[in-house]
Amino acid sequence: IQAYTILATMPGIPAVFYGDEAGLEGYRDPFNRMPYPWGKEDHRLIEHYKAMGRIRRENAVYVQGDYRLCHLDDNLLVFARYDEEFNFVTVVNNSDEEIKISFSDKSLELISETEGERFRISPIGAKVFKISKDTTLEII
Repeated sequence: IQAYTILATMPGIPAVFYGDEAGLEGYRDPFNRMPYPWGKEDHRLIEHYKAMGRIRRENAVYVQGDYRLCHLDDNLLVFARYDEEFNFVTVVNNSDEEIKISFSDKSLELISETEGERFRISPIGAKVFKISKDTTLEII
């Protein structure tokens, strides 16, 4: 989920291999060409791929918006795609502990379509937010 969230919200067009959306693992040849796992799909992962596709379709910023790296360390990646009106902020938690974030104004978490000012990013998790230009983000 983390990897595809990053891939889908970075500049460019996300490219995936057949079966990635269902949790098919690649391994080494000849196991990198396994058939689709019919009946054994990771439905949570499929729903995440669908949500990321919806986010990209509904927000032109992912086609023509600018990019800014906001924060990067071993445990946290925060970057924004932006246009004249909004910032679309991707927050990736690479730690084993939950991260809490707070916005200075109401924000929309795009994957779950939840509105609020405070959010939790689960361990090894990621969220994508739509915020107004003057809204600030604080890691708590």
